[in-house]
Amino acid sequence: MKKRKSAFIAFLCALVLSINTAISTDAVSNLNYKKLKSKNVVFLTEGQDDTDIGDGTINNPYRNIKTALSNVEDGGTIKIVGTFKYWRYEEHHTKLPRPLVINKEVTFEGVNENSVFLTRAPIQLASDVTFRNIKMEFWGSNELMPGVPDSGLPGGPVDDDINFRSGRSIYLAGNTLTMDNVDTRIRTVSFQERYRPYISGGTFLDEGSTGQKSLLNVINPNSGTEFAGIYAGDYWKERNYPVELNIRGKVLDKTIHTGGIIEPFRGDVEVNIYKGANSSIIDMNKHNGNADVNIKENVFLADADFTGIRNLTIESNAKVSLGNSKEFNIDNITLKRDGLLDLRKVTGNAIVKENFIGDITSDPNEGILGGAIFLHNNQVLDVIGDVIGITRLNSYSNYEFDKVPLKDNHIYIKAKENANGDFKIYPSFIQSDYRLEKSIEDSRTTWIAIRDKSIFKEFRWNGSENDNIIKPEEDKDYIYPIEFIDENDKIYKPVGEDWNQFTFTLTKPDGTILDDNNYWDSDLGVYLEEAGIVINIYNTSFSGELNLTVNHESGQSITKKIQIGETTKPPVTMVDLAKVAERYNSKKGQPKFDDKYDLNKDGIIDIYDIVIVAKDIEVN
Repeated sequence: MKKRKSAFIAFLCALVLSINTAISTDAVSNLNYKKLKSKNVVFLTEGQDDTDIGDGTINNPYRNIKTALSNVEDGGTIKIVGTFKYWRYEEHHTKLPRPLVINKEVTFEGVNENSVFLTRAPIQLASDVTFRNIKMEFWGSNELMPGVPDSGLPGGPVDDDINFRSGRSIYLAGNTLTMDNVDTRIRTVSFQERYRPYISGGTFLDEGSTGQKSLLNVINPNSGTEFAGIYAGDYWKERNYPVELNIRGKVLDKTIHTGGIIEPFRGDVEVNIYKGANSSIIDMNKHNGNADVNIKENVFLADADFTGIRNLTIESNAKVSLGNSKEFNIDNITLKRDGLLDLRKVTGNAIVKENFIGDITSDPNEGILGGAIFLHNNQVLDVIGDVIGITRLNSYSNYEFDKVPLKDNHIYIKAKENANGDFKIYPSFIQSDYRLEKSIEDSRTTWIAIRDKSIFKEFRWNGSENDNIIKPEEDKDYIYPIEFIDENDKIYKPVGEDWNQFTFTLTKPDGTILDDNNYWDSDLGVYLEEAGIVINIYNTSFSGELNLTVNHESGQSITKKIQIGETTKPPVTMVDLAKVAERYNSKKGQPKFDDKYDLNKDGIIDIYDIVIVAKDIEVN
């Protein structure tokens, strides 16, 4: 009996031990599972479902963003499967939706082209956040904030009869937002295609803390990367921290606002505009700090407005044309090699309060140096400080639209006395008889355009006097060069008003005349430029002999015959021989002489001309 009792007790002990071991193992398993849920990559779908659903894998994604944010590692990635929808939000007493706060450094990335991050509330960063390879749809607003209409939406309320929602802003709050290959369009209804997010460097009202610097990086833009508006400052509250905006993609109103809306922004703002951006206006309203603008390589901006900014940098191969304004006033300009700054729409002078920095990388022995600046003939670039490096004046390339005429004896640039840098003109690009004279005048360095004018003596065709175009091409310039000779028997190029001394006519076989005032029809076009006369053939079936004449106001003229298309020479007959014989022994200047029958052009119709005709007679 005792043995049986002992065996039973042993059995119970073993059972308890096995149960305890099972419970302990299960607890460890649960502990390890919780640790494993904090991963570098988790998957998320839907967005506001139960927080306990899913394990964060691609086959069983989390259903709630709170769960995903809790379990992803700092610096990790949340992969969006299908559509993430943040539709229900907490409402502020002002009726504005409170933002979705992202409180961890994280990347939201689509698993494929169908991944969508959809929200009816704004987003506020509490750490650095990246959105990559994803569609973002903002559904919640028809006004940016009370009293500030949304440039991308119709005037009526969007939902619930609320006049504003402010639900389409991303608040940087002193953190970094990176938008990498993000499409911000809503494609459901046509007018919704203009729903785009706003960017603010501040916070929602005065809620949440801010970091040290707001930084926006828009990279790898696609055709749908667009923004309703960008404000470096806070909408509501006065702030003072630096903001950097790296813009690729489009802004609907083409404007970067460096300030706030209700209260001023006091921090400094750096705006970098890259290829693919369209932001040509910097609005410094409600901004009490400094704004520096850098136009990056290969950007082209027309009708730009940079009023009030501190420094402007135009990098290589970037072109900036300012819009209509009364003045241009800036601290510093940096114009790098092959950059272009066109100031001709500024009616007044252009003022640089400190330094103008041109190309400092060029070898002085090179042919073409620096970037280029365009000024009109009643304008002065007034540099209060120094000129550094090399810059071209009024010539950017060899194309006609990249040249600006100069005015004789006009001061184009002023700078401090003994300025170090220089401005250049390039005669091969523009006026062959201008030079830019750098001198000291009234304790200022000046650059004055001086013309060494050439006086016309004569001109001539530079090439064959008779040209045949057998097979005309539609997209080709047929150029007939002209050499212009001055009174010193030197070749020169007319410039500016000199071209008014010349006219041209092109006579077609049917008697139609093309000239300076009527220079094209359905068959041909003709114009006079520095290279000479240019003929374009629009109708490639056109054929016949053209008579081209260029006239100078002195009475001199040059003429050229141009045969277009195939031509069949009529047979020479005995009648032609008789006409030559009839004028036998007549000399140039005599009544019977006709240049048409002087076939060898020796000034006399003689036996040599008769032999030429005889050889050409065809025996029928």
